[in-house]
Amino acid sequence: MCTLRYHTKEKIMRIGLCFLYLALISSNLAGFPTSNDISDILHALEKIVSFYTSSAGESNLDGLYGLKVVEGVLKELINNSFLFSLLQDDLKQRLQLLLLSCRQPLLVGIKAVEKNDPAQYKNLKALITEDYTANNIPRNIKKELKWPFVLNLKDSFEAFDEATSDGCIGDVIRSRGASECALSKSCAKAATTQNLQSYPLTHQLLFSIEAEKLPQCAAKWDEMLIDMGYYSNVEFQRIWCTNSYYEVQGLVKVRENEDGVKHYSVDTAHLDIFFEHLYVCPSIGFYELLKEEYLPIIYRAQDDSGCYRLKTSAELSPAARKPLVEAEAKDGCMFHLTAVAATALSSYLRYSLHLKYAPDKLNTDLINDHKHYLEAVEVLKLKPRSRISYSIYKNHYIIFVVVNVIFFILFFYRKKLFICRTSRKYTCWW
Repeated sequence: MCTLRYHTKEKIMRIGLCFLYLALISSNLAGFPTSNDISDILHALEKIVSFYTSSAGESNLDGLYGLKVVEGVLKELINNSFLFSLLQDDLKQRLQLLLLSCRQPLLVGIKAVEKNDPAQYKNLKALITEDYTANNIPRNIKKELKWPFVLNLKDSFEAFDEATSDGCIGDVIRSRGASECALSKSCAKAATTQNLQSYPLTHQLLFSIEAEKLPQCAAKWDEMLIDMGYYSNVEFQRIWCTNSYYEVQGLVKVRENEDGVKHYSVDTAHLDIFFEHLYVCPSIGFYELLKEEYLPIIYRAQDDSGCYRLKTSAELSPAARKPLVEAEAKDGCMFHLTAVAATALSSYLRYSLHLKYAPDKLNTDLINDHKHYLEAVEVLKLKPRSRISYSIYKNHYIIFVVVNVIFFILFFYRKKLFICRTSRKYTCWW
């Protein structure tokens, strides 16, 4: 029950939480997910695991990471005694069988990656050899945190390229078992470069996700973020995931037929980054990116063997598929594309099971997160949009200053700079 007997500031916060709770309840009543929805998600994942089973020896590290995420999410769901106890027996059995089927292709794939790419294996092997975990407590994006502009693809890739991404994530991963974190200031600066899009944006988030997993790195990363004007890693991720949400919306095309039925699609060249967005932020609880209408896009792109492929090499990416390098199986299946599809489906599986079987827990977590956000805004004593570091507006501010300086120069020196004809036909503008 929402009661409003509070002082003004607390009343506003209470009203916001009431509306949020009502919105979450209404979304649960909309029908998604049904048992068929969950079955369809599992069927697509089963086909992907089958593909990995037949081709694990050809996979690269990026491709195998997708299967590792599937395994990790399944373990998480099965080990969640509260949620797992609410599932039907046939669904429990299906999850357990799918988890078992991940084991063999992972063993084969890890050996293949170590043999075929020893340098990358040495740098990032923990991603495919250690259990996948993520802090996926439900969280909210905030529309007021959307960046006013984003850099073009070329500038985005220059700001956080493949070498920087792999190097920085590798530094964090190699800190496992060490007393100190190898996280450098240069990596922190690159990972917090704002206004990026595509893979640079998602890999900045992946860097922050890996950093928060290790206590020594989490503490160091939080200190660096505070020095740069952020409240915490939680709020840093909220800003980046808000912008991930809007990038996804920009990738999706909506067409409405004569009967008013909407059809959603994504250009083939953008499927890879689309899937990656649907994995990264939902993996840390930002489930708002996971819309029901996006699922058919994932299903349509999958072939009968379970893999995902591109028709032509030109479709690989409009900006070269960096910062990850794609690998192709003998039959034309794309390992990274299949991997990110697998991770996106894993996000949908986790979310749909919680939404269907434990909605009250999901809603409570989201309401608590909203409280945390309001507290962060209050601590920083800034309006939500102003919380974003000054550098977001730096370029706009510089342009504003330059234009005004030019204007005042022209105004005060107008008689020296311009010749005006003072006749009946012409008059000076000043």
